[in-house]
Amino acid sequence: MRTISLVNRLKWSFSGNMNPYALVIGDVDNDGDNEFVIGNLNGDLAIFKGECEVGLPIYVCRNLGTITCIAIGDVRNCGKV
Repeated sequence: MRTISLVNRLKWSFSGNMNPYALVIGDVDNDGDNEFVIGNLNGDLAIFKGECEVGLPIYVCRNLGTITCIAIGDVRNCGKV
C-alpha cells in the first residue's frame, strides 16, 4: 500500500519533552489569525505564526518552570481573546 498526502505542511523547530496538553492553536495577538503555541517540561514557551522562516518561532520565553498545559482566552473579559 502506498500513502500520499495532499495537504500542505508547516514545519516548526522546537526541542524538549512536551506534555500533549501543552500544544494549542489560537489568536494570541488579536490580529484575527491563529498562532501555534507550544511549551515543554523545561519551561520554554514558543509562539509560531504562519509560515515561519526555517521553522523558528516569532517569540520565545524561557525558564517559566514546568509547562504541562496551555490555554488561550479572554482573561480580562474585555471581548478580546
